[in-house]
Amino acid sequence: MGKLNGLAGAAVASAMVVAAVVAGLAPGCSNAVAPKAEAPQSYSDIAVNTGDVGGLPEPADLAIDASQAGASWQGQYQAAVRVQGPWSGKLVVVLPDLTDPPGHYRELLREFARAGHHVLALPAAAAPAVSELCGANSACYDAVRSELWDGLDHSPKLTLTQADGVIARLVSGLQGLEKVYPGQNWGTYYSAAVPTWAKIRLVGHGEGASQAAWAAGKQLVERVVLLAGPVDGQGDDLPAWVNNGHLTPTAQWYGLCHTADPQWARIAKGWTALGLGAGPLSWPSIDQGAVLGVPFLTTAAASAQPRKAIAVDEALARDSQNRPVLRQTWRNLIGP
Repeated sequence: MGKLNGLAGAAVASAMVVAAVVAGLAPGCSNAVAPKAEAPQSYSDIAVNTGDVGGLPEPADLAIDASQAGASWQGQYQAAVRVQGPWSGKLVVVLPDLTDPPGHYRELLREFARAGHHVLALPAAAAPAVSELCGANSACYDAVRSELWDGLDHSPKLTLTQADGVIARLVSGLQGLEKVYPGQNWGTYYSAAVPTWAKIRLVGHGEGASQAAWAAGKQLVERVVLLAGPVDGQGDDLPAWVNNGHLTPTAQWYGLCHTADPQWARIAKGWTALGLGAGPLSWPSIDQGAVLGVPFLTTAAASAQPRKAIAVDEALARDSQNRPVLRQTWRNLIGP
């Protein structure tokens, strides 16, 4: 199926994926772009907790970097970091939903960076929703998720290259950021083209949440946060991978979903199958204020776009100062 293999695959992956901030490394990449300075904003509504990295107030030196994506990808990288630190030593990797490229999650990325983490949102490989590919074929979901993860030939439903896999996209993005910003420690999150999973927190939204949950089942990661997912399956039927256990311990799983999400019933069933609660009554609502110490949460706040309302900029509820009302919830989910 036209897969890339070995060193040849790695070389082509590097040529396709390099961040736009690294000028001239690949055909089609844009010229070097200086980090965009974000205007200081007042976020004194969230008290500085002693558990926050460095115990500092909200930083004014937060930067967002856009990067060039491969020709078949959906969107471009988005990265966020406290430019001058301090840093937690954790990388948050955000896997978006299919309908929203990384640039649609800027508020979420900023908040994770304000908590002290390095943050990198990956563009998705061009592919339909996995449920459209697999339907009622349970084994198909595991094969397609495997191919989306490493880009190797696991399923006849996809034709990807190794460069399209999550692993290659993640490493290539980190390599690009490290070359331009070596003082920001992006290079500490990979070694020899392998992500350092013990330092990585996966956050997925929608289809990205399915990928994050699947990956946390196969790979021990530092934390996994599911936003409106997993969504794999058809009707009330879940694919086998959801019920096959997970290497990442249950205590390291967190999530948030809107109960008006069209797929909420399947998501709730998936959370239960993954051992993340005993049904909707076990997942409290955040609508009456912040809920602390509970890993899985729900909201029923009025929204015309309930799936997007928990993560995507255009659909976020905001306060009188235009700040996302979910900021504290996002902080609780991602942790210090």
